[in-house]
Amino acid sequence: MKKRIVIVGAGYAGVMTARKLANQFNQKSEYEIVLIDEHPFFTYRTSLHEVATKRIEPNAVQFDLRQLFMHQKNVKIVTARVENIDANQHIIHTSIGQVDYNKLIWAGGVEARSDVPGVNEYGFPFWSLDQATSLRVHIEEVIRQGAIELDEDIRQQKLRLVVVGGGYLGVQILGELLDERRILAKANQLRNREIELTLVESKAEILSDLDDARVSHKVENYLRHQGVKVYKKKAVSEIFEDHLVLNDGDKIMTNTVIWAGGTQGRTQMTELDLSQDEERHLQVTPEMRIQDQADIYALGDSVIQPLPAHLKERKGSETLMPKRGEHRYFWPQNVHNAVNQSGKLANNIAVKLLNHGDLSAFKPKSQRIFISVGSRYGVAIFKNRLAVTGFWAREFKHLSNLHFLAQLGSTYQIHQYLKREIFSTP
Repeated sequence: MKKRIVIVGAGYAGVMTARKLANQFNQKSEYEIVLIDEHPFFTYRTSLHEVATKRIEPNAVQFDLRQLFMHQKNVKIVTARVENIDANQHIIHTSIGQVDYNKLIWAGGVEARSDVPGVNEYGFPFWSLDQATSLRVHIEEVIRQGAIELDEDIRQQKLRLVVVGGGYLGVQILGELLDERRILAKANQLRNREIELTLVESKAEILSDLDDARVSHKVENYLRHQGVKVYKKKAVSEIFEDHLVLNDGDKIMTNTVIWAGGTQGRTQMTELDLSQDEERHLQVTPEMRIQDQADIYALGDSVIQPLPAHLKERKGSETLMPKRGEHRYFWPQNVHNAVNQSGKLANNIAVKLLNHGDLSAFKPKSQRIFISVGSRYGVAIFKNRLAVTGFWAREFKHLSNLHFLAQLGSTYQIHQYLKREIFSTP
């Protein structure tokens, strides 16, 4: 009977882990790698904001999993929804039946935080492709309605788009909305700034996860120069169909609340008796094993780790040192750390199952972050230092995306990306 390594979640972390495990166990026919996801495709999530604003088509972020793994014969793709996990019996219950495992790797990612009343009913998160396409349809329709509305208050309400959350996701969707605003205004015979863009951030600065405050100020100044209204130190307490309420009681009248206000762990794992934080992220050891679990590992956006001691002590170094506020935990929120984790985890699984080699501890590297703010502006950060802003930062992000596609081994997707983003872009 084959020994089975099951990976739940075909995001960045899951796909890269499956590929690296396939190489580790290439000559071991007694081992089987199973990749489970509710969709038969990998979603390039870092481009979902471009789908939501109609800059690219949905099929541009869908990579067929069977095509990606066509040369890895020891990887089996299962399209199913994971309903719950029995850690004691080593069984995963899915929508199409049970799957047993010897080692389980949770790479299921996260979902939009939903503890604000009304966010599920009236908010528009875009953490999945379905959500991004729904937002895309809504924006076109609500602007069309606003353009022909005669009542001035209702007209302004429909033409006001509010983004909640000034992190990476919120800033990037705002940048894309700035581009789409020009297209929507022309199509509906409006002036550009009749379509009002608003950002609501609960912290004192946007992009507060970055160490260098200069980045926040540069991006905020750019957004304000483009006519974006920025509210800081304002949390959303409730969302309704035609407005949202801030924590100080103020109201913003709008029919469009784009939710980028944080994430939380997925239900399948949070129902288990596992170590979690208040946002339901899973606590893992440096070897990427879930604490107090012998055979369950996790990586990607869904995990947190205690901040390594050398990062707390080496102030002023190029390591990931939390300078802007006290961060008790580190958890990766970018592709580069997820890919680095996948290599460490694949090695550790091989060490455990094959009984040779040494375990590897994942250590977060200095930040390498690329933030696009529409097609004309961006920020590129290397080793926690501001490297470049503006047009060239956008080009660095293109290079980063191409590097990841090369790691996937998909020359077809590299060709499609170059065609879409460089040679055929409007």
